[in-house]
Amino acid sequence: MRWSVWLSTIFMAAFLPSCGTKDSVTPEQAPSDFPARIVAVPAGDFDGLAWLDDDQLIAGTAGVYPASSDPRLFVIGLNGRETRVRLPEDAGCFRDEYIEPRLLPGGDIGAVKLCFPAGLPLPPQGSLVTVDVTSKTVRPLVSRNPVLFQSGKEEFPISDFTVSPGLNLAVVRAGVAFCGALAWVTAHEVEPLRVELNGPVGPWELGQALRKNGECSSLGQAESPAWSPDGGTLAFFASPESANFGFYDRGKAPFGLYFLAGREGKPELVLSHVTGVSDLAWSPDSRWLVFSADVSGKGRGTWAVSKTSRQVVRISDALLRSFSWSLDGKRIAALKPEVPGAGPPASSIITIDMAVLTQP
Repeated sequence: MRWSVWLSTIFMAAFLPSCGTKDSVTPEQAPSDFPARIVAVPAGDFDGLAWLDDDQLIAGTAGVYPASSDPRLFVIGLNGRETRVRLPEDAGCFRDEYIEPRLLPGGDIGAVKLCFPAGLPLPPQGSLVTVDVTSKTVRPLVSRNPVLFQSGKEEFPISDFTVSPGLNLAVVRAGVAFCGALAWVTAHEVEPLRVELNGPVGPWELGQALRKNGECSSLGQAESPAWSPDGGTLAFFASPESANFGFYDRGKAPFGLYFLAGREGKPELVLSHVTGVSDLAWSPDSRWLVFSADVSGKGRGTWAVSKTSRQVVRISDALLRSFSWSLDGKRIAALKPEVPGAGPPASSIITIDMAVLTQP
């Protein structure tokens, strides 16, 4: 999850029965079938992971608000070597920071660049960028402009993003904790999603809070957009039921996992009543989607759901986050918070062998 939504990760859970054809995994498979390995670097305030190559990861850092700008990412070797990559400072920012690095279609590294003006007002302006850690260069991603949602002096932060395979369209999560909403980003415009779900107080659009000056007391929440690598499916978590909860109780509202085909399609509910939800990450072949949550009747853990059969498999007993699949689809990297519920938590980096799931 993101620095602006850490407070919104305490929920209740249950899911729909699996349907459709079966995948190659069996119901008896358990976390012991997915060997995990801790990367030998000290736990840190990491924020996001991305595979750089077979032996190295890129990690961002959660905001620790230093006195001056220190824009950086970390290259983490699976052998335990840690290297700081200092990126160019933006003269227009009192401080700039790079969070949520991830592997983009085509192999580049994308991230959210946060620009803090003088005086450190919160939230900062956010932009989508690509980062080359070898040349230490930063370039715009999808749009050259900051992605802003503003009402008067109030701005709503970007805290998550996903990009289409063509790198010409993005979906971002924006808004404060408990008020998440989704928006399309193109080279020329930012448009709140008009995709509609039915809620307890009537129809609700996934981007509606961004058109209501961030006010969301009568609206649902939307989180964790993730585009499948084949471009066919946008996955996200949404909670129409949040409209029935007071603001400080919205963290207790149940979420559903949805699949959306195309910009104007009707979302399909895949799992219902999942809570404590994390970010989402697709396997490179678009067959499996990984997330962590508290699942009613099964307990807390990290899960993989099949796109075709809807089968749900537990791959870890821990509530992991910031998932990244290796290019060959055989491993995932993730962050394991040392103190669950704290924010930003110090996290260890682990890798999990996914071969039993992704083998032909």
